[in-house]
Amino acid sequence: MHEKRKHYRVAMKEIKESPAEGIYVTNEELRKCGLYAAFLFVMLTILAIFNRKN
Repeated sequence: MHEKRKHYRVAMKEIKESPAEGIYVTNEELRKCGLYAAFLFVMLTILAIFNRKN
């Protein structure tokens, strides 16, 4: 059973994509950043393990 809506959303202004409003990252760029972050994390982990053994 549908209830009657008590409120509606009204757009105050149209949102346009522009460099002034923020930075847009493509999926490919996000994937590259993720790979670099994972590589850096693995390298730092390896360095931390080897420094403990010495």
